[in-house]
Amino acid sequence: SVETMITTLDPGMKAVIYSGGDVDVIITTTNDEVVSGVRQAFQEVFGKATVNGVESRSDIAVQPVGFMSGLNGAGNKIMNLRNSGSVHERQTLVSYEGFIHEIFTDQWFFIGCLTLKDPLRNIDVSTFTQAIPLNPAFVQLAQEFTPTDYDLRWSGLAVSVGETINRSLPHVHPTFWHKDIAGVTLRTMVYQAAIALATLYKNNSNFHHFHHHH
Repeated sequence: SVETMITTLDPGMKAVIYSGGDVDVIITTTNDEVVSGVRQAFQEVFGKATVNGVESRSDIAVQPVGFMSGLNGAGNKIMNLRNSGSVHERQTLVSYEGFIHEIFTDQWFFIGCLTLKDPLRNIDVSTFTQAIPLNPAFVQLAQEFTPTDYDLRWSGLAVSVGETINRSLPHVHPTFWHKDIAGVTLRTMVYQAAIALATLYKNNSNFHHFHHHH
């Protein structure tokens, strides 16, 4: 069948075959694990979807702390990309921001936030990845590396936990540390959160009407 043929192709080719359709999403990063996780999720939920990455930055701390900062960071990247004029004003944008959260004293977790904004349909939805327990020493290091006069201190720390993990464990990648620390890749975390995001998006919009007309 066509399905089995497609799965044996390399992932890049698979992405090309499933591109197109009603859903066109730009994600505010070129981080391949994030982009490919979101792309796979949207193509599974919608059948066809075009998902591409364009790098954007946020105006908050390098390492956001707390749910509000995570949400703010994701939303801020969307706003900055819109304001840059490099995407269409009605373009649906998805954004990812990784943040840390202290659930109890000295019990820190890393969580990723995904936010989708579709200005045409007036949809704004967010989902979160699973939470990964962090050794508090990694957070303490990031706190120590953050100057007391860091002007973004209100939103978090000046150094990411990935950087402090890499400093302590040089064989661990500062961006893709999740696999070594918790046995799950960033791509898998993002993919699962993006399945929920894409499903919420589909259910909140009129996309599902297209499938009723045979």
